[in-house]
Amino acid sequence: YAYREAGNPSNPVLLMIHGVAGSSKLWEGVFPELQEHLRLIAVDLRGHGETTYNKPISTLRDYADDIKLFVDALGLKKFNLVGWSLGGGVSLLFAANYPEYVEKLILHSSISCKGNPQYKWDEKFQMSSERITTREEIDTCSVAALTKILVNAKNEDGIAELWKLGVYDHSLMSGKLRDLIVEANYQCRSLVDTAWALNIFNISNQDNELAKGTNEISKVKCPVLILAGENDIVTPGAEKDNKEYLGDLAEVKMFKETSHFLFVEQKQGFVKEVKEFLRV
Repeated sequence: YAYREAGNPSNPVLLMIHGVAGSSKLWEGVFPELQEHLRLIAVDLRGHGETTYNKPISTLRDYADDIKLFVDALGLKKFNLVGWSLGGGVSLLFAANYPEYVEKLILHSSISCKGNPQYKWDEKFQMSSERITTREEIDTCSVAALTKILVNAKNEDGIAELWKLGVYDHSLMSGKLRDLIVEANYQCRSLVDTAWALNIFNISNQDNELAKGTNEISKVKCPVLILAGENDIVTPGAEKDNKEYLGDLAEVKMFKETSHFLFVEQKQGFVKEVKEFLRV
């Protein structure tokens, strides 16, 4: 596991988990505002960034169990956790199965506890309303499969355009941030496997068409801050699902005119909410 760190080692720890086809580098934009008050540890998930991918993942549980090994290796016993998108699902699973480790949890534009449905895409960057239901379709007509084709062709403009359409506000995909996102896509070796894992994720108490609900979310015991953008097209409504299941443990803060990349689009608002919630 690769990771980057900032802040005083004696400060409270905030472990930061990125989204799909992301990396720990994307968190560095908020390091200067938070490192005075927190010890920041941002990890590269298996198959992302500089972390190896010797054994493919099959479910998000693999990522959560990796995090357990990682924090044990660093000797972390009690810490705060923030998960963005995919990282939100991983963080929920970790907090549910290892509640003694997590002081407080922040879900940033997180996937829903009911899962993150994947839909069919075509080579013209058009997404349909037809949900993917088989592993084969993930390999052939998902946004992950399309991204893999663009990565293999080293088509940076195509990668940026696809992420404009499917993930981020258009104005974000320029300059240094665009380069970071393209680099993270080049580095990601687990994208297709992760897309399928997201499609079958379900820790609610209700079964869906692809997965039985495990109700593991009921095991989360720590306070939770849910941050979401009103214009998020990747995880729309996920904040409502997670609040419904977490109940009084969770509070929700919505950001207007904000898409999936909240901690970039609303950087100061994100920092403010984190500091207030963690009381640092």
